[in-house]
Amino acid sequence: MSRTITESDWLWSRRIPRGGLIYMIGECGSGKSILTLDIAARVSSGRPWPDGARCLTGQVLLLTREDDLGSVIRPRLEAMGANIHAITLIQDVICCQTNEQRGITLADTDAIERAVRTIGDVRLVVVDPIYHFVPPDVDVHTAHDLGDVLKPIDSLAKRHKLTVLITCYMPHFSMAGWSLAECNLNRVNQRERRPRGANAQRHLFFMSRYRHLLIDESPLFFNIVGDPARIEWVNRPRRTTSWPRQTYLGPAWSEGLFDSGD
Repeated sequence: MSRTITESDWLWSRRIPRGGLIYMIGECGSGKSILTLDIAARVSSGRPWPDGARCLTGQVLLLTREDDLGSVIRPRLEAMGANIHAITLIQDVICCQTNEQRGITLADTDAIERAVRTIGDVRLVVVDPIYHFVPPDVDVHTAHDLGDVLKPIDSLAKRHKLTVLITCYMPHFSMAGWSLAECNLNRVNQRERRPRGANAQRHLFFMSRYRHLLIDESPLFFNIVGDPARIEWVNRPRRTTSWPRQTYLGPAWSEGLFDSGD
């Protein structure tokens, strides 16, 4: 049974709900990884969101193997004003049976939940990208296989009322709850709108198939600037002859996000 959605149900008001999985989808180079760091930095420090909304402050778990921690991730987070002490990077787990260290996967729900309970006040878990954290025996191209892995993570998110933000590439729209027809349509549109030049402006486009979430679908435009790189949000897009690079953000498994029994 559904209930009324309140302000406490949002990590970012009318943009990112709490208590479930969120997918950030875009092509290579669309800015997904650095966007996740901007979101993590705001949650860790409590800085307002780009649209001025209040940010819920808390701890962040970061699961990523895309970039080096010392030379890339930490400098970027510091440039974005993050509270470094509120962000924990998790890359490996120790197998109890063999006492051997191995890379963590999304199947290690117990280990992730132990981290959530130990750290406390965790608001956000970032998985960037999903392909680096699926078990070896799971076919990343099969929605059924991924569903078996992701449902326990979704349940964890609901139990602790935190947001799990997962990045993936444009061809896998169906993972985030879009139908195959919608997936193909968006892929065609993306090819037609590919920007010219590496410095094309980007935008973050919020979307959801689930009307009851009342997602604000207005896009937010941004540039990637500086060294270390950081996100610069802009009020309005600059005039251009090409379409900006697009990154989509929307909830998945949302039929269970706001059950009254949780």
